[in-house]
Amino acid sequence: MYIARYLNTVWERGLEQVVGAIIKVIGDVQGVGFRMIVKRWASEFRLGGYVRNIPDGSVEIYVEGPRYLIDRFTETLKLESPTQILDIEVKYTNPRGFKEFYIVP
Repeated sequence: MYIARYLNTVWERGLEQVVGAIIKVIGDVQGVGFRMIVKRWASEFRLGGYVRNIPDGSVEIYVEGPRYLIDRFTETLKLESPTQILDIEVKYTNPRGFKEFYIVP
């Protein structure tokens, strides 16, 4: 797959600055398999981090990787989610060193 080879080259050569992002997703996102979808997409974009349910009914996603991939990931959430999303809040931050993506219980 071309994108995978490109991403390997970018990461290996350190051509893209890695940033972190805390993404809060508000809507019908708990109890519908949303975290599994998020994990699949984050893995496809080769982003590290986690996804977890928040007591207020929202979902928190922490991802890190090149900014343009995080932006594409966020657009994928908005445009392709099978669940109803009312709002997405994104706050960029310093990376924490995640290499894999996890679902937090």
